[in-house]
Amino acid sequence: QPGLKVGKVAGNANWKDYPAETNSTLRLDAAETLEKANAYSFWAANVTYVYWGQMYFKEGVYHFCKSLDDSGWMAIDGKVVLVDTAWNGRKSSGDITMTEGWHDVEFRFGNGTGDAGP
Repeated sequence: QPGLKVGKVAGNANWKDYPAETNSTLRLDAAETLEKANAYSFWAANVTYVYWGQMYFKEGVYHFCKSLDDSGWMAIDGKVVLVDTAWNGRKSSGDITMTEGWHDVEFRFGNGTGDAGP
C-alpha cells in the first residue's frame, strides 16, 4: 500500500525505538492534529509518533521546518537533518540538496504533557 508506516512509542522525544504495531497513512497525521493530551485525544502524554518509508524527490534543494508542540525529528537516507525538543519551537533544516529518486525518510513527532500539535 502506498504511504508511510506509522505507529507510536513511549517517550516525548524517542528517536530510536520503533512501534510494535503499525498502520499505513498518506499523511503525517500527528503533525497536523491539534488536540490537548488526554485519554480521549489523538495525542497522549509522553508519546512519540513515528512515520517511515520512502518519498520521491525531484533533483534540487529542499528546506524543511519544524513548528510543533513539542518535539520533532527528521532523517533522510539515515542522516538526521532536523531535530528539536523545544516545546512550541520552530527550527529549520537549512538547505538539503537531493538527487532525483526514491529516498528513505523518517519523521518523529513527540508530545510531553499538556497541549500538542502544530
